Amino acid sequence: MKAVILVGGFVIKLVNLTRFLAKSLLEIRQKSILEWQIKQFKKSSVKEVFINTHFLYKQFKQKLSYSKKILDIKFH
Repeated sequence: MKAVILVGGFVIKLVNLTRFLAKSLLEIRQKSILEWQIKQFKKSSVKEVFINTHFLYKQFKQKLSYSKKILDIKFH
C-alpha cells in the first residue's frame, strides 16, 4: 500500500514556532508530527510514502534520511 503526505506551505498562526522549522517537524513527546504519521502508516501496512514538500524542504530530507534507518518504509 502507498500513502501521500502533504507537508508544504507556510503557517502564519504558528510563526513563532515555524519560522525556521517546518510545522510537520514540530515535536510532540520527543517525536515529530511527521514521525507519528509515518509510524501510523507502518501499522497500517503502508510500504511507500510520497511526501510533497515546499517550505524548508531540506529539513525533510535530513529527517527522512534518519527515519529511513529506523523504519522499513520507502520514501519518495
